[in-house]
Amino acid sequence: MFYFLSKTLDLLISPLCWVLVLIAAGFFRRFEAHRKKFLASSIAILWIFGLEPVANGMWRLLESDAGPPPPPEARWEAVVLLGGVVDPAADPLVVAANGASYNDNVERLLRTFELLRSDRAKVAILSGSMGDRDPDSEAHRLGRQLEAWGIARERIVIEPRAMNTRENAVFSAEILKARGIERFVIVTSAFHMERSRECFSAVGLHPDTFPVDVRTHPFAVTFASFAPRASAFEVSSAALREGFGRWVYRARGYAKR
Repeated sequence: MFYFLSKTLDLLISPLCWVLVLIAAGFFRRFEAHRKKFLASSIAILWIFGLEPVANGMWRLLESDAGPPPPPEARWEAVVLLGGVVDPAADPLVVAANGASYNDNVERLLRTFELLRSDRAKVAILSGSMGDRDPDSEAHRLGRQLEAWGIARERIVIEPRAMNTRENAVFSAEILKARGIERFVIVTSAFHMERSRECFSAVGLHPDTFPVDVRTHPFAVTFASFAPRASAFEVSSAALREGFGRWVYRARGYAKR
């Protein structure tokens, strides 16, 4: 139920959804007197959230809580790789040919591989499901990829059930406690690290963190900065979703500061 509600709320928090609602409201006769205001508001939303400085600033707020990466000499009993790396909408023919198709979060997988290859982590716990639509879990696909890159199978632990960040923490905690692992690090994108850390804290664990995939960048405001872009609108929308997701998790008790 929570998974369904989270996806529904995810749609409602989208600025594009707001724009469509405002435009649609303008066609109702009872709102005819406010039609120009609705149109102006929809244009303002498209313009503001489509600005690169706005998108970059919103993303910077998310990543500012990630913290620095651990020192190079740090070593762990395990590295926990959180899901969200495999593209669930990938063409089945591409998946059949390549084993998996990855999205913009693929640095999570690359960093996990580096930690294993350099023996900074003894084992990797891969957490992630593809849902009912695909019995072959994300964790299994990532495990096969690590094996293809030369990581021994006995160093890979598969957790194939988690469908969200909370379940990443809950199910990974079961494995960690069963194996008696106390010193471990979680790897995820910088924008996602704060929620991940809080979810593990909610189940009584306090891991080291390795934020990767930092996307904010220095930005000089120029005349061109005031031209809206579809790419910036997408980034702003994603930032809103993550920020709202943090609030929902804390309100539900799934995340603990």
